Order: sequence, then C-alpha cells, then structure tokens
Amino acid sequence: MVKITGFKELNSRLKEISKGAQELGVQNQMSFEELFPDSFIQKHTPSENISAFLEGVGVKKKEDFEALPQEELESYVRSTTKFTTFHEMSQAALAEVVYKKLGF
Repeated sequence: MVKITGFKELNSRLKEISKGAQELGVQNQMSFEELFPDSFIQKHTPSENISAFLEGVGVKKKEDFEALPQEELESYVRSTTKFTTFHEMSQAALAEVVYKKLGF
C-alpha cells in the first residue's frame, strides 16, 4: 500500500497561489517602483533602483520620461542591460512580479 502525504501543504500552497492571483486580478496599474523592484534593477542593470537607472538617461520625473524620445530610451536600455528594448525589460520585470505574487 502506498501512503500519500503532503495534502495539507499542497492545499496551503494552492491557497497562497489563489490569493496572489486574486490580488493580481484587482491590480490594473502599478508604479515603476512596483514593476521594477530594486532586486530586478540590481540584477539586470548597473543601477541600484529604477530612479537611478532612469536618471542615467536624464529622467528625473514623469514628464521627463514622457518627453524622452523612444529611440533614446531603447539605445540606453541596449547599452546598459541585456535587453534589446524597454518593452522587453518591462515584460521580464512583470513576469518576475507575477511569479512573486503567485508565490513562486
């Protein structure tokens, strides 16, 4: 006879994942700081946080980011990260946020 264990732990883990998924479903906007946590920026860029990273391309406030030419941003991302576009970098950051929210 085979003894099966771990259902309590599995159930607990599934509840954590469900809670994280519900939180993600409610959240439809996120700040740059939430999307790009320090751990992501430190892992993928030479900067300590998203503010320092963006300051490297002259962005100090929201209006600066909105006025920044797209090609200038893309060039900066290519020269300072392994990503080829800011969109690619954003998608990687979002994937990490989702995995973390789901408890992985």
